[in-house]
Amino acid sequence: MIIMKLNIKVTPLFKIAMIATVALLLSSCTKDKLHQYIDAYNDLCPYNSEFGVITGLDVDDKQLTFNITADEKTIPLEKFKSNPEVVKTGWLVNFVGSKDATKADFINLIANSGRGIVLNFSNDNDKKFAININNKELVANLKKKITDDEEVDHLIKLNRLTLPKQLDAATTMTDLKLEGDYMIYYYDINEDVLTIEEMNNNTSTYRDIIINGMKGEFANPDSPMAYFFGLIGKMNKGLRYSYHGTKSGNTLDIDITNAELKQVAATAPQPAK
Repeated sequence: MIIMKLNIKVTPLFKIAMIATVALLLSSCTKDKLHQYIDAYNDLCPYNSEFGVITGLDVDDKQLTFNITADEKTIPLEKFKSNPEVVKTGWLVNFVGSKDATKADFINLIANSGRGIVLNFSNDNDKKFAININNKELVANLKKKITDDEEVDHLIKLNRLTLPKQLDAATTMTDLKLEGDYMIYYYDINEDVLTIEEMNNNTSTYRDIIINGMKGEFANPDSPMAYFFGLIGKMNKGLRYSYHGTKSGNTLDIDITNAELKQVAATAPQPAK
């Protein structure tokens, strides 16, 4: 049973390998720096991002286009299309607001070149739509300072567009919200598969599963969940997993306090260098 899977991806769009690739290109290529970044980025495609699989970048004199293929099972394109401002803001927060130096350099080069950005979405059902961010809008967003609270708020709004989402035979994620001292994830439990009573009788086991899963996430430097949990920790919030039985109506909350969250982050095994 998937207890803590949450499809919020907030890792930088660049993989660590890109830094080395860019460094090589900068030392050996006669193209301007912006095109060097684009070439390095395309060398990494296709790969997963927060918004789908980026298959490549196209550039002309007016804009830089990110071509993105969305898996309908995890990213319902119609909801994205119906909420373009949520998607646009989520992208700007993730990309423009990034604290990653390489990403910041790339986005500044795009803005300084006078270009805008196009997010060109498609899926296997031949559905397509595009979101345009003109240069003026891009420059204006570069001048903003995105706080952790704002980043979390935008990521919650973006992730809600993917819900409800069935995670396994028993569990469907239905909502998420920041409330009081907790970031709360809401799940419906199909009690034909697993009852809330059974979960209540084994609460410590499920809590251990959650904590061990968190340790695994924090041990992965590229983990989107670890990044998001880190933001929650800095906001002095904890995590609450709230389960609702679809037949009985009974509920079970499993809480990870802020202190526990920070402790897990601090003591998680670190990857070998």
